Amino acid sequence: MKGIWLAIPFASFVISGCTISGPDPLLAVQLPNPASVYCVERGGTIDIRESPQGDVSTCVLSDGTRVDEWEFYRRNHPG
Repeated sequence: MKGIWLAIPFASFVISGCTISGPDPLLAVQLPNPASVYCVERGGTIDIRESPQGDVSTCVLSDGTRVDEWEFYRRNHPG
């Protein structure tokens, strides 16, 4: 009988060590792309196209001009 009283806390200790801890990846904060935000704030729209090198995001300005969104951002935000 004494052995069972020792086994229960030990089993609880072992089981609690098997739980997953850490931040929930589904609740992770997603920060917006500053270049995309800047494009939209200036009245543009974002056009994302696939290329062999990966996705390419273009800012389409209200006059129809197309420019790489990061190029547009950097041109107007000298660092």
